[in-house]
Amino acid sequence: MWRLDRASCRTVMLGLALGLVAPGGVDGAADGDRDDETEAPRVVAPDVPERGVREMRLEEIWRVGGEDDETVLLGLVGDVEVGPDGNFYVLDTQLSQVQVLAPDGQYLRTIGGPGEGPGEFTRAMEMAFLPDGSLGVAQAFPGRLVGLLPDGSPHDNVEITGGPSGGFAFLTSVRQGGGVTLVSTTVLSYDQDAGQTVVRPEIFSCDPDGRRKVSYWRNEFRIATGVKDKATEALFDTPDRRYAVGADGRVAMAPARNEYAIHVYDRTGRLERCIERPHESWRRNAMATSYARFFAAQIGRAFQVKHVVLEETEPDIAELRWAPDGALWVMTSRALYQRAPGVFCEFDVFSPAGRYLEKLRVMLDADPRLDLLLFPDSDHALVVRGYMDAQLGLMGSRRHGTAKDEAQPLELVCYRIL
Repeated sequence: MWRLDRASCRTVMLGLALGLVAPGGVDGAADGDRDDETEAPRVVAPDVPERGVREMRLEEIWRVGGEDDETVLLGLVGDVEVGPDGNFYVLDTQLSQVQVLAPDGQYLRTIGGPGEGPGEFTRAMEMAFLPDGSLGVAQAFPGRLVGLLPDGSPHDNVEITGGPSGGFAFLTSVRQGGGVTLVSTTVLSYDQDAGQTVVRPEIFSCDPDGRRKVSYWRNEFRIATGVKDKATEALFDTPDRRYAVGADGRVAMAPARNEYAIHVYDRTGRLERCIERPHESWRRNAMATSYARFFAAQIGRAFQVKHVVLEETEPDIAELRWAPDGALWVMTSRALYQRAPGVFCEFDVFSPAGRYLEKLRVMLDADPRLDLLLFPDSDHALVVRGYMDAQLGLMGSRRHGTAKDEAQPLELVCYRIL
């Protein structure tokens, strides 16, 4: 039961935005690891957590969108942030705007909008409140954090460049915590001597001017004319969904696709520890393989690769999240897709020191194959109902077996964490 999540959509949208890649196949790839990963202590977690299993209960407090809401129209909700004013800021990737909702869900205003002028953006999947209090909307290309103040006034943009080697920089995600801002980018350049397009994805922290501070992960591969006509799905994998920044500026990342291995860094970028746990990768079933095949076809078309060879398993780590108390929440693909009745998803919870404390089950009547769960702060959970269908619709497709007009309007539901 594979879901086309935000990371997959970002990759597809990135490829569709390129128009720069020469036709052909892929040559080589770096391992994507930092040089210092062997210098930190390894923490191998036991099979059973210290405190056993705990359930998270949720209480609905409001919902917007859907068929009956004539005030709030939603296209594709890419991200939701709670601002310093306590309001909810809802990024709509399809409509290229941010709707501001009061704590009780009442519509307040719309800020931003499609275009290239001050405070305007296109193809944005994520956003974050930056250390200066402004909202930075991660526009894919030209890669920049488009600046907005909470009242909608334009603010300074943070330009993301191709770095010392140059090239076109595409921005796919942003995280901020404790004054530390991380971005995920892909830089493309052309090697004229080799006749190859060089693709360099990277996740790094940046200063208020967009300059690189610490590189947490990077990779490189090349797409060349007439060399090969196929590539592996894993080649296009990045930790775009598998990193998080805590309130104290610490960073957690799962760099490897097929490993339960999480690297934890302090706010300066120093590797503190590597948390590992015995884990069996989740083997895709027929439905999961079908969705993965669709995703791979989109990637192949975007990068002009004729055939993308599928992996047999899902990535071991599906998502990471820092809790306000400094605990690290880890969601595996197996825990997401093999669920007990009434459970939306399950997290492994680690203490700030790396001890395996408990399994946390989110009890929710929703379907993780179709809906997206977000935690904008410590008190609320949000579910984007119909996320999968809206995402597929944005790419001109729909789920197998559904009629063209069967998809329901997107709905955003807010819950209080009990």
